[in-house]
Amino acid sequence: MQYVAMELARMVQAQWEEEARLRLLYNRRPIPVRWELRASLSDHPATIDRAAVRGTGTEALPPLEWEASSGDIDELARRFRDTQRRRLVIVGDAGSGKTTLAVQLLLKLLQTRTPDEPVPVLLPIASWDTARFPTLHGWVEDQLPRAYPALRSARFAHALHALAAGGRIMPVLDGLDELPAAARADVVTALNRSLGEGDQLILTSRTPEFAQAVDATRDVVNSAAALEARPLLPAMAADYLQSCVRHPDPGWQQVLDQLRTVGQPSRNETSGQIAALAAITATPLGVWLLRTVYTDPAADPTELTDSCPADHLRTRLLNAIVPAAIAAHPPANRARQYFRRRRSPDPDEPFRPRRRRNPADTERYLAYLAHLLTHDRNSDGTPRTLDMAWWQLAQPAEGSVRTLSRWVGILTSVIATAMLAVPTAMISRASSAILGGLVFGITTGIGAGAAVRSWSQSEPGHLRQTLRGDLPGLIRAIVKAAVESFWALLVVGCVLISLGVRPISVVVGLLGVALVTHGAVAGFVRWAEEPASTDRPSGPPEHLRADRKLNLLRIVAFGAGYGLVAVAGVTYFRSLGEGLLIGVVMALGAAIGQGLLGGAHRAWLAYAAMVARLSRERVLPRDLMPFLDDMHRLGLLRAVGPLYQFRHAELQDHFAATFRSRR
Repeated sequence: MQYVAMELARMVQAQWEEEARLRLLYNRRPIPVRWELRASLSDHPATIDRAAVRGTGTEALPPLEWEASSGDIDELARRFRDTQRRRLVIVGDAGSGKTTLAVQLLLKLLQTRTPDEPVPVLLPIASWDTARFPTLHGWVEDQLPRAYPALRSARFAHALHALAAGGRIMPVLDGLDELPAAARADVVTALNRSLGEGDQLILTSRTPEFAQAVDATRDVVNSAAALEARPLLPAMAADYLQSCVRHPDPGWQQVLDQLRTVGQPSRNETSGQIAALAAITATPLGVWLLRTVYTDPAADPTELTDSCPADHLRTRLLNAIVPAAIAAHPPANRARQYFRRRRSPDPDEPFRPRRRRNPADTERYLAYLAHLLTHDRNSDGTPRTLDMAWWQLAQPAEGSVRTLSRWVGILTSVIATAMLAVPTAMISRASSAILGGLVFGITTGIGAGAAVRSWSQSEPGHLRQTLRGDLPGLIRAIVKAAVESFWALLVVGCVLISLGVRPISVVVGLLGVALVTHGAVAGFVRWAEEPASTDRPSGPPEHLRADRKLNLLRIVAFGAGYGLVAVAGVTYFRSLGEGLLIGVVMALGAAIGQGLLGGAHRAWLAYAAMVARLSRERVLPRDLMPFLDDMHRLGLLRAVGPLYQFRHAELQDHFAATFRSRR
């Protein structure tokens, strides 16, 4: 179990260090957001502070004090470790930096982690269904293999359960406010019911939503302190923006100087002129928008001092964010990167998109994606979800999947009929062979069409990064698959005997198909689908490539396996020409029937069908995953394991509103 915890800590740290670099958490000093204890949303001081426990019953406990800064994560981590049970709730307004603080704290806890401490893992809490998973430990155990495919290995199952149930995982639950109001209250109740003596926790939420959940349950999170973000002071925002613009021109310097005077009694007239700018810079989201839009040398920062409402200025910044991000990040030189790959890597490569994107097309694509995540809204008006799972994007394109299912059903019927009728007609009565083939083909085609309809609900699989090693596991998988397939093919053998095929031919054929072909191929595919412990964490593009490789391997393996066995068998008993004919038919049938439709993971197939349809409608690009990766590199999206999210919920709401206005 200790080894699994160390492997998980390594994977989580590698994942979030890469994401922190893309979010520029390491390139510049963090935005110095101030955090203060919110007593009304925190538990009793005696359950939080160790010093409070040492007081006597007759002493009046002093109010618990806790102040922190995003610019001093070392002190925050130390203070967090000094609390009784290490439970923290991070609250604040929209765009106040709650998730950023959670990521900073997670990385610091991992970097200074001792072997006896739990592994902090960030999980989007919006996917927690308390009806299906009443306890936190059960939900965490279900989510970890989805975020880290290496944990899907069968030998990790027991250890993973022990880690989750034994308090060896510290969930960093992000985004309680994304749930509907009733679900938020259920989550708080489930948390308090699940947390044991040694369970640690970090939770993020917007302040009003968490306060509503506390009021609904009449309880806070047990033994948890609540830190609330305070608005950024204009002078602090000006200092941070000045550090981003190394050599500010006179226009920028004028804006920054005026921003520093906000709140000074002697400069009320100046403060009134840039009141909107001061309101924008009160949150890290506003500072990020200003930094992205106006650090371009071609931008004119003096227009920020125009008298206008803060909402108008925020809308103007949101409208300009896509062109500004594209202009600030020129695409990478692929030829240069190819020749530099084996030498020192280019430090700017993670921040450069693969190709230059058209701003108008980019805004249209992002607006449609935001609409998919937002529509239909929850009952309280919040977006439906913030999690952009690429394998679930096919659900809005159910029409294309249904059309595909009809064509696959027809094609499968024809091939399945030929698979049974052609070989049987060569060695038995043609009329019975054709009749049996039609029945078998139609039945198989109906099953194939029904299978395709479930593609949009399929989750991605994960192919081993290396197919070497673990020979005993491969042998066990082959034997198990052979035994399972033999009993299924026994029914087919009885049908063939009733059609007049010689029993000895049926027995030889079944043994060849069940043991040599299906057992070996299905066992190999099943073994290859189980990730090895050496697999590294991956983002959405890697998850898509892994699922595509798994599907292609399954198609090629079944097609080649059945085809070669059919060619060899028929050539031995009949002739080479008949063997090649039947081999091609068997290869096509196996590739479609087993490779295309078999198995538990076909997310890439649904994704490909969805992209083909929606790209024709010009609402999504044909290269959707490279496009999403470029948006991640531009800073417009963020990655949470296999999921993408808009960098800020307000950014998603803006693009969703843009889509509705265009429609």
